[in-house]
Amino acid sequence: MFINNRNISFKAIRTAEYNVYESKNSKEERKKLTIYELEPSDIPVLEGLKRQAEKKQLFPESKIYNSRNDKNNHYEIILEGIKDTINSLKLKDKFKFKTPSVEYLAVVNNNVCGLLTGNMPKLDMKSNRIVYSNRNKSNETEMDWLISWQPKCGGNITGIGTALLAEFFNYCNNLKGINTIYVRSEIPEKSKCPDFYKNFGFIPVQEETIPCEDELRPVELTRFLNSKKIEFDRSPVIPLELSTEQAKDTFIKVSGKLKREDLDYKSVDLTNLVSSTQPNHRNSA
Repeated sequence: MFINNRNISFKAIRTAEYNVYESKNSKEERKKLTIYELEPSDIPVLEGLKRQAEKKQLFPESKIYNSRNDKNNHYEIILEGIKDTINSLKLKDKFKFKTPSVEYLAVVNNNVCGLLTGNMPKLDMKSNRIVYSNRNKSNETEMDWLISWQPKCGGNITGIGTALLAEFFNYCNNLKGINTIYVRSEIPEKSKCPDFYKNFGFIPVQEETIPCEDELRPVELTRFLNSKKIEFDRSPVIPLELSTEQAKDTFIKVSGKLKREDLDYKSVDLTNLVSSTQPNHRNSA
């Protein structure tokens, strides 16, 4: 299946560049990671990523896992994040919210390697109002999805998740009336995410995991509008929080360490990324 690029208007916004590092053959080489802010017209890019993830062809076969289950779990998480991000962009295209969600794409060597979605609108069905945190707090936003994987460009890249999270911290600094960032992280048995967030200053709200279906929380509006019945994620999570003041300090530190550079914030054509995520297309990197 090919996409007629002339019929698609891509509007991904070049936001920032970070220095990341590729380890290959016992050598470390500096690479540029570009962060793009996605628009609804960029959904075909994510649809291409979804197809690759469904076929388990998103990252190199040489990626080492402890077991096949670990690899399958990674792909399941990536697929869920891509699907939610697509729905978030569709929602943004149909409705205007007081504070819209943000969707970031990370690219190294013309290969997509990460995705972050935050501030997704959620419906508090008790009060019938829109909130932006599963804890239903008016002064709080949520980092809904942070997923990354090794791109098909050679060695092992470090710093992908760090750059995406730092960019979200920068976004949160501009949200009015917000003083806390909330995260629901996968349990340690499934990933190293809780430790990753703790390294950025996130504090566990409680040490025990909580089952999502038992959590008293609003429902993501994307799930509410795109399903005849509301389906909760039943996997347990660890809730963590971080003040926006701490996030601001962390953003400054990471920006210095990874040599962040502001880009022109202009819309760019992602046709090449679409081509690289379509079936039967040769990867351009």
